[in-house]
Amino acid sequence: MPKRSASDEIAKKIAEARDQFAEVVRLRPDFAPGHLNYGVALAKLGQVREAYGHFRATLKLDPGNAMAAEYLRTIESAVQSGAGPAEPSSPPPAD
Repeated sequence: MPKRSASDEIAKKIAEARDQFAEVVRLRPDFAPGHLNYGVALAKLGQVREAYGHFRATLKLDPGNAMAAEYLRTIESAVQSGAGPAEPSSPPPAD
């Protein structure tokens, strides 16, 4: 059986975190830190469009969240420069 690289292990842990934060957001859609951490995990896995929506949801729930605002600026800058997804998605619908 081939050995897993350190980057494979990190990606696996990030995917596990993504799944856990998805459950947090499902159970507590009004919990800003859940959206923020879910967005971070998604972004680290390259799922930038979905991450964008969760960073927006974070700011809707917690307008002063500097980390979410910084992630949004980074994504929007990448989109404008042509390095990011063609069009960021909207925030997930509120339940």
